[in-house]
Order: sequence, then structure tokens, then C-alpha cells
Amino acid sequence: MVSSSAAMPRALVLLALVALVACGGKDAATPVEAKLDLDSDPLALLPSSAVVVANLDAKAMFASASVGSQLAALADSLLPLGPEAGFDARRDVDRVVLGGYTSTGADAVAIVSGRFDMAKIAATTQSRGGVPITHAM
Repeated sequence: MVSSSAAMPRALVLLALVALVACGGKDAATPVEAKLDLDSDPLALLPSSAVVVANLDAKAMFASASVGSQLAALADSLLPLGPEAGFDARRDVDRVVLGGYTSTGADAVAIVSGRFDMAKIAATTQSRGGVPITHAM
């Protein structure tokens, strides 16, 4: 059966409307839904194309008798925030997600999840031991 040329555009319009309704998806996100919970899935924060990914349970590693003390010393040397930042890796870090990349040399990304006092940490970038930090070129 051949349809008339006048019926064909109506059929195409109807088909397009059905396709649009079927592909509608959810309504626009509310502000609460739009807010991203960064701690819910740190793996989602890694840039794509990682060559190596590690998901570490920091609490268990710090509690380990064999590597706990060395890991704490390494964390203190890599994150020299000082006591004024209120940060203690053994107490505050729950999880570390690492990603390794080889696109432009050896690059790495670390995402640290836990409990941090952002105000105190930000204050350590302004002064050290009560002395203001100045940025010079």
C-alpha cells in the first residue's frame, strides 16, 4: 500500500513527536539533585584513560602493624600542613583513590576522602607559625 504524498509528512511529524516524547528522560534537575556529592564516588572524579587505578582503604592501612607507621611518616612528609591545620592523616583520611596516566609523561592524580577542617587548612596557606606567607616571583 502506497500512502499519499500529503499523508507522508503527517506520518513523519507524528513519528518525530513520538520519538521526542520517548526520549524525554527526567525533568530538569532540582538544585538538590544538581549538587554533586563528591564523597559518594571518588572514582568518578578521576579523569578518563587512567592506565593504573588504585582504591586504598586508608584507615585499614594506617591501622596495619606492618606498614602503618611508615605510611604515617610518608603522609606527614607529603602533606606538611603542620598542627595549626588540624590535620592528622591517621585520624582524618578514610580513602585514597589514585590514578596513573602516561599521555604526557608520568602523571598521577590522588583523591583523598575523609574529614577535613577546610577553614584551618586554608588559614595555613596564609600564615605559618603566626608569620604571614608572602608570594614572590
